[in-house]
Amino acid sequence: MASYNKDTDYKALIEKAAAKGDYVTAAKLEQQRNSKIENEGLDYQTTSDYAGWLDTRDYGEEIKSAISSGGSREKVYDLLSSRVQKASSTRGMDQWIRDDIYDMALDYLVSGDSYAPYESPYGDRISQLIDRIYQREPFSYDYESDPLYKAYAAAYQREGKRAAEDTLGSVSGSTGGYASSYAVTASQQARNYYGSMQADKVPELYRMAYEIYLEEGQADLDALSALGRMEEMEYQKYLDSRDAYYESSRLELEKYLAELDAEAQAAERQYEAERDRIEDMRYEREWQYMLDRDRIDDLRYELENSSSAKSPSGSGRASSSKARQSSSKEKQEEDGEEIRVYGLSGTYTRQEAEAMIVSGIAEKVKSGSKWIYKLKAIS
Repeated sequence: MASYNKDTDYKALIEKAAAKGDYVTAAKLEQQRNSKIENEGLDYQTTSDYAGWLDTRDYGEEIKSAISSGGSREKVYDLLSSRVQKASSTRGMDQWIRDDIYDMALDYLVSGDSYAPYESPYGDRISQLIDRIYQREPFSYDYESDPLYKAYAAAYQREGKRAAEDTLGSVSGSTGGYASSYAVTASQQARNYYGSMQADKVPELYRMAYEIYLEEGQADLDALSALGRMEEMEYQKYLDSRDAYYESSRLELEKYLAELDAEAQAAERQYEAERDRIEDMRYEREWQYMLDRDRIDDLRYELENSSSAKSPSGSGRASSSKARQSSSKEKQEEDGEEIRVYGLSGTYTRQEAEAMIVSGIAEKVKSGSKWIYKLKAIS
């Protein structure tokens, strides 16, 4: 418990320190004020307006450390909630309710949320196309294994054979059916003609095969480009959905933290209102006490003047007074008894106490087996 000076006005010192921005001093003075109230039995409310300044735990640094080390979302969340509550309930810490660390923590909490990872609907097909494009063999052409060339070769060979036979027969017919050297030469020339046509097909078939090779490669590239565009659209849809989810999560988290702040502020306002109400009641009691003291002094003055004004005025009255002295002795002793009126300092005669009851200042109540006098304001 903090030491204190019972004659020091700590409230004024607290307000002075807070006005200068020296909140740590204000917090220490507040502790001294609370100790004074509790130890001296004062009718004031203790406070904790600046207590947060004596809490040396730096939640902001802990949050940054947790984020940089990849700490759990639960840890960052608890630290952020504690930081918001501390700043909300401590005077002079408003600037730390929402600042850069607050935004950093929110981003970390939201980005680390358990949103499903992206799964590409075209990933397998894209991978297959990429593999096929990069693993494709360089172009080569073997006409002997080309089915189209074989078909041409068979056709040209067949036509060459037919042309040779037709030429040999035609020339031999003009020589009486005998195959001359001319006929054989002419027949071979006809066959060679179709053989040259067959050979001429090879470059044409090479070019055709190369064009097919290029077209197939371009088709794969076009398919890859189309799948890439479709993949981009799907991924953008995923990003939009994820961002909307994160934004919703962020708003929910901010709403919760704002409610924490609002609750702390509402509690502070309620506390201040209750404290003001108690201060007003204390002021009213003190004011009423002063009024009652004045009335008691007036009553005592009147009683004293009334007693001093009374004196014996004749033998008949004196005889009567003497007759009553014996019977009223006990009552006089009782009237002279010192009475304590709870709520007032000092003691009073029974006559004064009874006068207070008549005037409405005090009341007589039973406490256990005894009757006591007390101010009406005292409960």
